Amino acid sequence: MLNIRHLRLIVLSVVVCLMAGTLSGCGWRVRGSDSGSSLTIKTALAGVQHTVYREIEKNLQRRDILVSASEAAIVLTLAEEKWQRRSVSVSNSALAAEYQLTLNVAYSVTSQDHQPITARTARLARSYTFDQNDAVGKDREERLLRKEMQRDIARQIQRQVSAVAARQ
Repeated sequence: MLNIRHLRLIVLSVVVCLMAGTLSGCGWRVRGSDSGSSLTIKTALAGVQHTVYREIEKNLQRRDILVSASEAAIVLTLAEEKWQRRSVSVSNSALAAEYQLTLNVAYSVTSQDHQPITARTARLARSYTFDQNDAVGKDREERLLRKEMQRDIARQIQRQVSAVAARQ
């Protein structure tokens, strides 16, 4: 005979399975479970070696499509990261209460025979609140936000390059 404990375990198992099925069916994924790129052609990477560059490099290596310029179908060249931080709202005491971070990364894509395919600038903006009484915590939050933005813009660039490469 089933006791209450076994019945609860069965109900919990069914609920967990239903939730997992629902989440996987809607396309939800754990952050970082995918490189965010459908780029599949042999790619060379050039330009300024900053955090976004290294993130794209890591993703291309993981997919085993990072090659030298002589072997590549396309060459992705990145310019430097350009950050901007501006206040978007102020508190009653005329201090910044909310900031907006903007990250711009210019890039170009050329073909194997050095013909330009595209030149664009990827842009990403995020806002966060600032509390003068918790400056240390908000500084950590800004650093974390910057790292997330660098990962997100790397994925954005890879998706855009993938779309451009698919049209070639």
